[in-house]
Amino acid sequence: MTGDEFEELLTHLDGLVAEFEAHPDPAVSARALELIRHVDGVHREGLARLVGLIGRRAPQLLDEAARDPVLSILLALYDLAPAGDKGAAFIPLADLERSAAAARARVRRPS
Repeated sequence: MTGDEFEELLTHLDGLVAEFEAHPDPAVSARALELIRHVDGVHREGLARLVGLIGRRAPQLLDEAARDPVLSILLALYDLAPAGDKGAAFIPLADLERSAAAARARVRRPS
């Protein structure tokens, strides 16, 4: 997969997230965002540990990974890019948490 293909995949994923955020059924929206939050949490923790291990044992390998077009995007998505190479996270966790809270509030609101 090329860097451009990976970016297209991320753009499509971002569109799907936006669709679920705006889903007319607030329960569906809340559950979908909860799923995304948990998948993000699993990936974020595992990748952070892996990057930490590589950074301690083979920092040059981490620098090389950061130059790969796909890995550099992935590292930036999870705020794990080497110092000075930080990009904007794909779905900032704070934004996702706010969206999920808003969806949960819509579920609790009486019709």
